[in-house]
Amino acid sequence: MKNEHLADSEHYWPPEAKGEDYHTPAPEKKRKFGEKIMSRIKQIGERKGEAKLIKDYGEAMSSVRGEDAILHMDKEMVFGVFDGAGGKSGGARASTLAAGMVKYFVKYYPPDQLNSGVMMKRALMYAGEAVSKDETAGYTTAVIGKVYEKEDGKLRLAWSSVGDSRIYIVRDGGAYMLTQDEGEGSIIRNALGIKEAKVDQGAKTEIYKGDRIVMVSDGVTGDKGKWEEGGQLMPPEVLANIVLRAETADEAARGLVEAGRKNDDRTALVIEV
Repeated sequence: MKNEHLADSEHYWPPEAKGEDYHTPAPEKKRKFGEKIMSRIKQIGERKGEAKLIKDYGEAMSSVRGEDAILHMDKEMVFGVFDGAGGKSGGARASTLAAGMVKYFVKYYPPDQLNSGVMMKRALMYAGEAVSKDETAGYTTAVIGKVYEKEDGKLRLAWSSVGDSRIYIVRDGGAYMLTQDEGEGSIIRNALGIKEAKVDQGAKTEIYKGDRIVMVSDGVTGDKGKWEEGGQLMPPEVLANIVLRAETADEAARGLVEAGRKNDDRTALVIEV
């Protein structure tokens, strides 16, 4: 993936993250920045618990460059896909660090404070700041989402996106894309880790029992060539058919990864509510 820089962005940080480890402008400190962040992330650990709103969950990954990362937080019902780039180990570093920082952000706040597109956007801003400060990291696209239940019993998905990874809702025989690609073909105009990156996409969307939420990297959906002519671009109807004919979310995720035609890392998450 290539990138083009965008305008400046605003950054949000949890109060306890304002110490020296997170704001290290001195060049000699940048190299250790990511190591300190990852050390903190490892100390957080996973909270155990059943996600009562999630009926089924599946994930699949086919690695070519090893630059994709997955976020799966059962108890918090937060999920994400990160597609790194930047050469050598930079892409893998960026995607892994970004996923870890979103996890840290989510762990910091009470669950009900995260139920909005605004907070999902802030989580990606937080992750982007960390990636941009780590000189060993490249950059990464990202999609994240949190499933929650309102007081009236209705279900919502709070989500945010940067780059060209995608979120779909598969329902009633169709696949409906919530995100918009920020780029064209293999050209990425926005990504976490670019200093001028913006996190513009984020919202909360009503979902219903039986919906399948799909998160994929562009290795699955492709970036050029018509599908019917042997190209990479997977049409929504093809994606919907793969997901709907699968008996389980795991089978659906594997089917998407196997169907993808782009010679790249392919990652898919499927969450059924």
